[in-house]
Amino acid sequence: MWFPFGRVSGGMRQIREEQIKEIKGRILKNHAITDIEFDQFYPENIRSLSAIQWTPLKVIDRSLELLRLTSSDSVLDVGSGVGKFCIYASMKCDANFNGIEKRNSLAEISNALRIEFNLKNVQFKCGDMNSVDWYEHSVFYFYNPFFESLRGTGRIDGTVPHGLKPFSKSIHQAKECLKRTKSGTKVITFHSMGGKLPKDFILIHKEYCVSGDLEYYIKQ
Repeated sequence: MWFPFGRVSGGMRQIREEQIKEIKGRILKNHAITDIEFDQFYPENIRSLSAIQWTPLKVIDRSLELLRLTSSDSVLDVGSGVGKFCIYASMKCDANFNGIEKRNSLAEISNALRIEFNLKNVQFKCGDMNSVDWYEHSVFYFYNPFFESLRGTGRIDGTVPHGLKPFSKSIHQAKECLKRTKSGTKVITFHSMGGKLPKDFILIHKEYCVSGDLEYYIKQ
């Protein structure tokens, strides 16, 4: 059930608030929830993209097990979409989560849901990945954010330039940004970043999870 934030009648707003409270309570108690249960808080057109565009909750859980985040960690989700990774993960640990998303419409949905869940350790920004200081973050998450440039079907919308050239440009920019990070920086990729990471990022762990490879790297 989705309502644009702040534009709901009192009765429907109360129902939604109760649903969010119930789901948040289960997450905080580490009770299992399904993607369908979590995705209900997004618009219908967003839910329809969940299987191919938004990170499955099982992948987020496994990523957190590998990363073992603490309150001193700052995580950047590159191409954060509607914020599913950051919003869910922020309720599972005390790290700070940040999403950078170039589509304003998706960043707005992320921030609306962040407010509804009353999350203090999450923030979303609309902009290019180069608009963020990567050195400030200790962990990065990629769900193959640039592949949409090559995808023929299942795209979010038509705003992303299509073709190999913009895809390759984005990969190059991401690599240059990763080069500016600190030693010990951690990277988790699901379905890869789209290309190889810089040479000083060492693969620590790789496994198949839900629908693709989950890879964990640490910068030497």
